[in-house]
Amino acid sequence: MVGLGLMGSSFALALKKARPDIVVVGSDRNPLVVRKALDRDVVSTANTDLSVVEMADMVVVGAPISAMRELFAKLGALSEGKPVTDMASTKADVVEWAAAEGIDLVGGHPMCGKETSGIDAADSSMFEHAPWVLTRDEPRITELVE
Repeated sequence: MVGLGLMGSSFALALKKARPDIVVVGSDRNPLVVRKALDRDVVSTANTDLSVVEMADMVVVGAPISAMRELFAKLGALSEGKPVTDMASTKADVVEWAAAEGIDLVGGHPMCGKETSGIDAADSSMFEHAPWVLTRDEPRITELVE
């Protein structure tokens, strides 16, 4: 889980609740958020850099759109061969930035959220019964989703 704010932490908690056998690792550029995520057992391992991506089978980006261009530049080589999706509410720029770094992004938009933000507002139930829209119907992307 790259980005451990409201969406990232809530999704990590929901995933752990639904699939306790899955190990969720995380990354956030804010060391305080990383500490809270570890203390609250949101993720098993976390760091302020993207080194945890090497441990992952799949990458979910829950970072703010304003941070994504720079994030994808760092994520490109680390995510090679791994499915990558995001939680951004807009797609045109996000898909373009990912493609520029060689990332086969499966654009995602979970239809949930809150008016509050940050890890302190994390809620594992936020994703229950919430649709998750996936974008880009291209053969390579469809293979990654399947």
